[in-house]
Amino acid sequence: INCLNINFIHSTIGDYIKENVTNPSKDKFDLCYAFGLFDYFNKDIAKMVIKFILPQIKKGGRIIISNISMDNMNYKYFSEFCMDWYLVYRSKKELEKIVPKSSLIKNYRILEIEKGMMKFLEINC
Repeated sequence: INCLNINFIHSTIGDYIKENVTNPSKDKFDLCYAFGLFDYFNKDIAKMVIKFILPQIKKGGRIIISNISMDNMNYKYFSEFCMDWYLVYRSKKELEKIVPKSSLIKNYRILEIEKGMMKFLEINC
C-alpha cells in the first residue's frame, strides 16, 4: 500500500530559513510547491531561496514555483493602482534567470496556464 505523507510548513520563509540554518532539518522532501510566494521576490532573493530549498529535495524530487506572467498583464493596472498590490511579473526568460547553477538540478522546464497568465518553473532534482 502506498501512503501519501504531506507535510505543510506554516511559517514565513524568513523564519523557515533562520530555523533551518541554525538547526538543519534531516528531512528530505519529494516535492516543494510554492504558489503565490515568488511573485514578491526580486531575482536575487528568488535564486537564494531556491538554493536553500535544493538540498532539502530528494534525488528524483522536484520544486514547482508559480509566478504571475509578464505575458498577460491585463489585471496589472487594476491591482497596482486600485488595490496598491504590486507583484514581480516574469517572462519565461526572467524565470530562467532565477534558476541557480547547482549540481543538484537535473533539469528544469517552464509551463504556463490560462493564456500566459501564470507560469510554473519546474525544477527536477
